[in-house]
Amino acid sequence: IEELKSNNFIPDVIIVDYADLLDPRGISKDNKYLAMEQVYKDLKTLANKHNCAVWTASQVHRVGKDVNEEDSNFVYTRKNIADSYAKVRYSDLLITLNRTRLEKDSNRMRVYVDKYRDDECKQLITIQTQYENMQPYVPGAASYDRFFGNT
Repeated sequence: IEELKSNNFIPDVIIVDYADLLDPRGISKDNKYLAMEQVYKDLKTLANKHNCAVWTASQVHRVGKDVNEEDSNFVYTRKNIADSYAKVRYSDLLITLNRTRLEKDSNRMRVYVDKYRDDECKQLITIQTQYENMQPYVPGAASYDRFFGNT
């Protein structure tokens, strides 16, 4: 980032492709929980130091016994999203993508906004999605006008 700034490029967003694969600074990777806490803490420090957003993605690795991904009422929240709750604690915004097999076959998904900074948000939005490239879309002109206005 310092090198970028020296060339008059100041990023607004830093995209970290799958932060779960980063090596923690000063902590053994053997303790996954502490390792992820350190990685996400460092990313938060980086964002604050350089006044920019850091965007990363994570996948659910361990699913609890009470999780039923085929229940269309189930959504991943901060409580059941990751191996390390510590990485959620350092996030300013947490969004989860949720779908059942039926929703996938219908090109739909539920987007859940769980957290904004230290507050709960708990907003659930159903969207149309092309799963081949994970691109959301609006199915027709009437829907487009409803969501974006007639311009």
